[in-house]
Parts: sequence; structure tokens; C-alpha cells
Amino acid sequence: MNNIRPIWTPQDSIDTAQAFHLELHNAERGVPEHKSRLFSVSRERTARRLDALAVALLMILMALFGCVVVMLSPSAKADPDSMVYAYTATFGGAVCETLDEYPSFAGIYGIGDAIAEDGLTYHQAGQVIAISVAEICPQHLALVKSFAASAAGSYA
Repeated sequence: MNNIRPIWTPQDSIDTAQAFHLELHNAERGVPEHKSRLFSVSRERTARRLDALAVALLMILMALFGCVVVMLSPSAKADPDSMVYAYTATFGGAVCETLDEYPSFAGIYGIGDAIAEDGLTYHQAGQVIAISVAEICPQHLALVKSFAASAAGSYA
């Protein structure tokens, strides 16, 4: 039911003003709203629905914002990865023993090939050799640095 009444005559405006004054007076006295004539229960329902819709839209917007943040955030990457550290912890001594026997570029190539046969990439093999030399046998550091700086090291 529609509670909007058009005001066509001066008497209509007086009646509406009196009804509105009565509405405010009843509100001050604490008369329940459902007895109100100007502001009906259907307006309250509509207001509640609109409030619920606004909250739902806000929640959807925040969920979309969260998805965008997650999608645009960079993934965490360890450098070098844990597989390299595990391999170095297990076979770092063998890398140094091999470099003690073959302190040359050919020795580094051989170590890289052996590590690659175990399932690591050549990049990871280079990391294993570098970490092993830095931590266990620093006497071979100059050899590994010269290998890395040479053209042979860049293609290994």
C-alpha cells in the first residue's frame, strides 16, 4: 500500500502538516512505529533490505580486492633453494675432494655434470659448487671465481 498522498489543495497541505506533527509527537511519546501513518512498515523493510544489499556489496567488493591483492603479490622465492642447500650439506665434502684432485676448469665441468646427473639443473650445480667452495674449501675460491668470470663458466 502506498502512503504517499498528493497535495492538490491548500487544505491537503494543512492535513499533511498536521499528520506529520502528530507523527513526531507520537515518536516523542514513545508510541510504537507500526501505528505511524506517514512512515509505514514497508519503508522500514525497504530500508533494511537496502542496508543488507549495501553490506553484501561491500563484502563482495572487499573479497574482490583481496583476490586482486593475492594475485598481484609476488611469490616468495629462496635463492638458492633448499634442494641446493640439502645437496651441498650432503655432498659438499665430495665437491671439495674432487677439486683437490682436479683443480681445473675440467674438474669444475665434471662436478657440474655429476650434479646434473643427480637431478639438479646446471644453475643449481653451480650454486652447489659455489656454496661448497665458500663454506668448506675456500682455497679453491679463486679458481671458481675465474671459472664463473670466463666464457666457459657462462655457458656451463
